Amino acid sequence: MYRHTPGLRSRPALVLLTLFAAVLACAGPIPAPATPTEAVPPPPTAPPTPRPRSAGELASATVQVVALVSGGASYTPVWSGSGSVISADGLILTNAHVVDDRYGDYTVLGVAVLTDTDSPPALVYLAEIAAVDYGLDLSVIRIVSDMAGNPVVPVLPYVSLGDSDSVEIGDSLQILGYPGIGGETITFTEGAVSGFTSDRSVEGRAWIKTDATIAGGNSGGMGANALGELIGVPTRASSGAEGGDIVDCRPVADTNRDGSIDQFDTCVPIGGFINGLRPVNLALPLIAAAQSGVAYQPASGPVEQPAEGFDLSDTFFYDLVFSDGVTADDQPAHVLPALPTGVTNVCAFWNFEGMIDGMTWSGYWFIDGELSQAGSILSETWVGGEIGSWWVCIYDDSGLPDGLYEAVIEVQEVSMITDSVFVGGNHPMVQLTLNNDSADTVWFVHLSPSTARNWGQDELGATEIINPGASRVFDVPAGTYDLRVVNSDLDTIVETYGVELTANLTYTVSGQLTGPGEGGPITLTVANELSVPVCYLFVSPSTSTEWGPDWLGATEVIQPGASRGFAVPAGVLYDFRADDCDHNMLQDEYQILISDLGFSWTVGP
Repeated sequence: MYRHTPGLRSRPALVLLTLFAAVLACAGPIPAPATPTEAVPPPPTAPPTPRPRSAGELASATVQVVALVSGGASYTPVWSGSGSVISADGLILTNAHVVDDRYGDYTVLGVAVLTDTDSPPALVYLAEIAAVDYGLDLSVIRIVSDMAGNPVVPVLPYVSLGDSDSVEIGDSLQILGYPGIGGETITFTEGAVSGFTSDRSVEGRAWIKTDATIAGGNSGGMGANALGELIGVPTRASSGAEGGDIVDCRPVADTNRDGSIDQFDTCVPIGGFINGLRPVNLALPLIAAAQSGVAYQPASGPVEQPAEGFDLSDTFFYDLVFSDGVTADDQPAHVLPALPTGVTNVCAFWNFEGMIDGMTWSGYWFIDGELSQAGSILSETWVGGEIGSWWVCIYDDSGLPDGLYEAVIEVQEVSMITDSVFVGGNHPMVQLTLNNDSADTVWFVHLSPSTARNWGQDELGATEIINPGASRVFDVPAGTYDLRVVNSDLDTIVETYGVELTANLTYTVSGQLTGPGEGGPITLTVANELSVPVCYLFVSPSTSTEWGPDWLGATEVIQPGASRGFAVPAGVLYDFRADDCDHNMLQDEYQILISDLGFSWTVGP
């Protein structure tokens, strides 16, 4: 065995050490060791873009919700709506009015699910209300059993929730639901976001408006974005009950210019407001309560309607003003008589008294005389209390178009207050001086832009009058106006149209009441005795070479059997022409003298 003696080296090792030393001597000093370089981690991988859900997948997560009355071993449907399954174990988001159990109208809720897209849904489950907010008209229900009452925990296709605040005008929308009772199959329509509305009852967007068609029973159904995420709940003014009353035409404009909006005015088609979606973000507190099993507490408290209906005799709206926005404490950002070009908000503010939570109210917007369904609110539940102030806004983040914006606020289908404001254009402030040279005291003065659909508010307010011999100065934006002056007996003293207020003007109220007489406003009555509506009406002085504008405006029609009154001067020859909705002439007549007794023109066989 070889034994190594310490301190002694073998010769080969000594030679190697000598050579190594020589190399080091030639190479110079030994460099310091290099600092280790940390490894750079690769950039994080972007999360994959979610795969858009197909229409078939969305349909599988859309259910029909049916209010049922039990009768022995069977059930009878009362009404139906739609809903979206938002969890595999059977939570469903829908409208509150679809599941409204406050008045004992039904016994239990049924849930019908899709079997295939060309067959009616199958009634499979029973459900209960997990959370409801009648002010928002939103509810979450939970499947609890099969139709025999046996408890179940289903495993269902469901839709993911999106962010309704990220939706923008022009974004595509997919609408799914069941049109009503009677075996109808699921419906699918596509459209785009056409606008948004806001009001004081909610923070942020109150409604998403779309040009997609939504049938009555689709209320409570699915409004999905391009990725197939639920961003809104389609909402209509009634349920899908057979024969359910979806109002398509309402008197929301003073078409006969008598100072009142009532049954004597020609109704304006509103289409049932089939284009409104409640943003899904408003439903998040209800969904959280339903998931946790905690009782949901609406911000407004319980809302109930008395069986005998609401009494409006002590309900008043007043002091409507316009602003370009809303402050954090729900006040007008700037009260303006006219708004500049490019504003993103037109907001109407008013004071109210005598309201009761649970009343139904609507806020209509007209732009240049045409109803804006994208900006209007229909049949919302009032949650603002008895007295205070309220507001509604029409807005577009890219800027609203110029025009005349007119707000009509309605409670229980009764118009409470109207007014209008110019947006854009050249409207410097001018003064109208009204001299009362009559023997009557002036109690009401209405000064309305000529393109407005209504007379607007009384310029004198609740307490002011103009005594005989007195004057009153009104500051108004420059424009063309119609003027109406009324005494204490509600008799019209002056009613004149097309007053050019481009500079300061003095107008004298005479001592004669307006009535039949040369040059005074005379009611021309046009009666439609045909079987088709009159959609276009032209009344032109016979001396004119052109027909001029349509006297019915963009939305008004004269239905078969109905009539419409117009105020025109007497002692003038007129030509008349009536067209149907396809611009085909129905009837014309020429060289008609309107006498001091007025004139009735019948469009008929």
